[in-house]
Formats: sequence, C-alpha cells, structure tokens
Amino acid sequence: MINYIVLQKVAQLPRHVPRISDEPLDVFGSTENIIVYVVIPVLIIILYIVWRRRKRREKNK
Repeated sequence: MINYIVLQKVAQLPRHVPRISDEPLDVFGSTENIIVYVVIPVLIIILYIVWRRRKRREKNK
C-alpha cells in the first residue's frame, strides 16, 4: 500500500517544470515588484471605476 502511494506521488511530479520554492513572494523587495503587483492593479481598478461612472453619466443625459 505504501509503495502505491509513493509511486503515485512520484508519477505526479512534473520533470520539465521548475520546482516551486516554499519562500513567499517578496512583493515589497524591489521597486519593480511594487509597481507590477501594487501600483498597476490599483490604477486599473481606478480607471475602470472612472470609466464606468462616465459611461453611466452619458447614459443618463
């Protein structure tokens, strides 16, 4: 039974894909990470909200 479980585990490991490390993503470690993971998503959300409000105002006129 244990051999079966071990074989299943080994069969599921991808061989050509890099291994995932257990370290968390260091978002605030560099300026590029802050821009990519914080600033750009916030800008996208703000622009979407502004766009929807303008669209709603044009529809009401």
